[in-house]
Amino acid sequence: MPPSLRYSTLLLLCSLSSLGALAQGGALAHGGASSPLLLQTSDPALQQTFDWAKTQALAYVGSGNDPVGDWYEAALPGRNSFCMRDVSHQTMGAYALGLASHNHNMLRKFAQNISASKDWASYWEIDRQGRPSRDDYQSDADFWYNLPANFDVMSAALRMYRWTGDTTYIDDPVFANFYKHTVSDYPKRWHLEPPSALVRDRIMNQRTPTGRFVEARGIPSYTEGQKDFVVGVDVLAAEYRALRFAADLAHSKNHLDEARKYDLQAMTVQRFLETKAWNPEKHHFYGFARNGQDLFGDGDAFVLYFAATEDPAEIKGALSAIEKRLQASTPGIEEQSYLPEILYRYGASDEAYSQILDLSRPNRERREYPEVSYSIIGAIVTGLMGIDVASSLQRTDSRAPAGQTVISTRPQLSGKTQWVELDHLPVRTNVINLRHDGSEMSSLTNVSGPALLWQPRLSGHFDYLMVNGHRVAAIATNDDQHHPMTTISVLVKPKSRMVVSEIASRAAPDSMAH
Repeated sequence: MPPSLRYSTLLLLCSLSSLGALAQGGALAHGGASSPLLLQTSDPALQQTFDWAKTQALAYVGSGNDPVGDWYEAALPGRNSFCMRDVSHQTMGAYALGLASHNHNMLRKFAQNISASKDWASYWEIDRQGRPSRDDYQSDADFWYNLPANFDVMSAALRMYRWTGDTTYIDDPVFANFYKHTVSDYPKRWHLEPPSALVRDRIMNQRTPTGRFVEARGIPSYTEGQKDFVVGVDVLAAEYRALRFAADLAHSKNHLDEARKYDLQAMTVQRFLETKAWNPEKHHFYGFARNGQDLFGDGDAFVLYFAATEDPAEIKGALSAIEKRLQASTPGIEEQSYLPEILYRYGASDEAYSQILDLSRPNRERREYPEVSYSIIGAIVTGLMGIDVASSLQRTDSRAPAGQTVISTRPQLSGKTQWVELDHLPVRTNVINLRHDGSEMSSLTNVSGPALLWQPRLSGHFDYLMVNGHRVAAIATNDDQHHPMTTISVLVKPKSRMVVSEIASRAAPDSMAH
């Protein structure tokens, strides 16, 4: 990237080469991809947003005949390439659209190209020919790289394992090698472990005195527009999440000593974030550290995106800080594309809905950037519809038999949406339809695949819920943010539909869900 081209926003494009290139008017049609994913709703604005995002995202899907294999654009439109940050963020939307093989291929390409000669980095951006992009790479000594990338890609790959059940994400030696180096040699080589991360050199491991990218080989943040810091809080938040995944993965393989090691490392990073990186006066997370532990700026978005804090007061403060900044100004398109998922995750559904609509409005500058459409689809699935899938890596008790898919849902409709239905969503070996009527009723159809266990979550505390017209004893609990909710476990057989809704009656249940 030419040194003259810099932005001060939280996130930037994958190494832009010119401002003029942003004037792409729309998507570039590649292979004419299609998807059975459909959304129906009472809300015309939401319907328009989904329809636009689906069409726009599919226009960026490769033909399948390129040397790189299955891929979609995840960089500046027209670059015919995909970069690590964008892919990591686009995977959920891509998966929902039926692009599981594309995600796997692209993530594996990044994993495959990690090397000691690049100090355990990979190629930041790969083109449709399967080569490192010329816009970011000259040689292993001279290339562009943002240091959160390894951690981000690792987290994305293991999230896709959760949704697909594809065991190659954990058993393939290429992925296993990438994970191993990402949570060991990589943070050591780049001095990314607290407290040494606070006194590191900003740019480390320079292998040549001159070159096009020598000052960008290892940028210690996704923020590229300023150079007055030695490490970004986003790096540490991403590192925390990768370490947690590493611990879960080790535990699932019964490597208990290794799991404890990664848990302790994750706790060290989290402790730093919740103490040193927290601004107790202004109630938000700092964004950057100067050499000598002087912290400044704003880092709330990525701490919440990577779920790197469990402190309820800090979560509340960080969320409030994000909402206040939104009232003051609209962030850059890349940063904004993360916000719907973050806001939905922490219960700010009205603001999340507003952000989805704002990102997709016809006059929103640069809405054609691929990350926007994919992130909207992803936020609708995991946020507005509230769909999640239990993972075999999770160290929690499960009521499901081994190998059975467990899906949880929680409606997060705004006041402008009476009902919404998402159809033909792939979930592992199943395809489901899910409908929410307000926050009081949800229905799930097991369109294809084996029986699955559904755990609908409705807001509020209730003794019973209605399941296909029968009162059933329910479990009143709280979510991670201590919001009251009620849940139940329902077995959904193949080709069947189950409906769960609130009930005010306190009478004894006359049926059990399973």
